[in-house]
Amino acid sequence: MSSPGLPTYILDTHAWFWYLEYPGLLSPGADAAFRLAAAGGAQIIVPAIVVAEFYYLTIKRRDPISPASLIANINRSNEFRFSALGHAQLTKMGEIDGVTEMHHRLIAAEALVWQAPIITNDEVLRRSGVAEIIW
Repeated sequence: MSSPGLPTYILDTHAWFWYLEYPGLLSPGADAAFRLAAAGGAQIIVPAIVVAEFYYLTIKRRDPISPASLIANINRSNEFRFSALGHAQLTKMGEIDGVTEMHHRLIAAEALVWQAPIITNDEVLRRSGVAEIIW
């Protein structure tokens, strides 16, 4: 599943969207993490909830990309790894304070499972202190 020795990052939905659609909106730190992963020097974990949110975002834009297509693209990539929602993430949700919104709480739980920073510009996740934030 993970690549031993490589830095690991957890991906937030908006950071992924900006990376794919508007890379100029990324901060230097987020851009560096994506570039490192693209060069094979890191891995970026895409939580199942992020795939669901990304799908919903594309529906709202009237250009839907199916979850199956998103997951297939992740699986074909060198830098991204899909992480299914499972027991470990759900268990870690109960250990998180300061993040009340369910989607963000699941992303924070993913960071706890992987013991990895989150690529995000989300202020609630930043203030929570659950994980290091890359932005």
